[in-house]
Amino acid sequence: MTKQFETLSVAALTAQALEVKEVAGIPFLVLDGVQNTKSLERFLPKPQRRSGCTYVQDQDGFITIFNRYKNDDSTMVYADRKKGVFNAVFNDHSPQDTGWCDHVCVYSCEKSNEWKAWLNKDGVKMTQEEFAQFIEQNLVDIVDPSSAHMLAISRELVARKSANFSSFIRLSNGSHQFSYDEDIKGSTKSGKLKVPETFKIRIPVFLNDACYGINARLRCRIKEQSLQMWYELIRPHNVYEDAFNEIHAIITEATGMELVNADC
Repeated sequence: MTKQFETLSVAALTAQALEVKEVAGIPFLVLDGVQNTKSLERFLPKPQRRSGCTYVQDQDGFITIFNRYKNDDSTMVYADRKKGVFNAVFNDHSPQDTGWCDHVCVYSCEKSNEWKAWLNKDGVKMTQEEFAQFIEQNLVDIVDPSSAHMLAISRELVARKSANFSSFIRLSNGSHQFSYDEDIKGSTKSGKLKVPETFKIRIPVFLNDACYGINARLRCRIKEQSLQMWYELIRPHNVYEDAFNEIHAIITEATGMELVNADC
């Protein structure tokens, strides 16, 4: 619409002998034949129907919006477990009628910082110093062995960063023991470093959600007398499924809807 018409009401436009046509209760200004029209709905006291998308940040917000706008005949809720998205469509198609499907509410389950930190380093080989730094930065997430025990291991790794590692064995209790030689003030000192084979973390999958336990295998390799270390999370996809299913169950109960699993 040209600027000269922007502040005029529908009645004023009609009074100026400009052609205004109404379609389904919405007035349109005909500027240059039927090929050039402009909707005047924004000049009406209120929209003729609800539309638009509301993006909420948690499941409580999703449930609140759902209960406010739900319609027994045309409301549907779709759940996309691959993307972690819930999508409520308030004017969906119904068995009796068609719908515009453009009045929606979307809850995209944001992954927690802890989940992203541990998944990003899953299977990534690190120097012993890099591994020690990562453990110290995320120490609060480790529940077994104790955080104090893992802190002691990480500090020992930093202290032995210049040592030459020669071999390792697997002990009967499942831990790994490394043999190393270290040059201290011109003399060689031999020692052993023991690390657990597995450890367990407890973190939320989604932001502000419950915590879940995940087991991890600690992997080590001696390469050119240096120690490489990394971890491998054990079936993290199962933990993700559990977390998503928990939110799925909460929304199902709170809305009273049978959710449809689909791409959103």
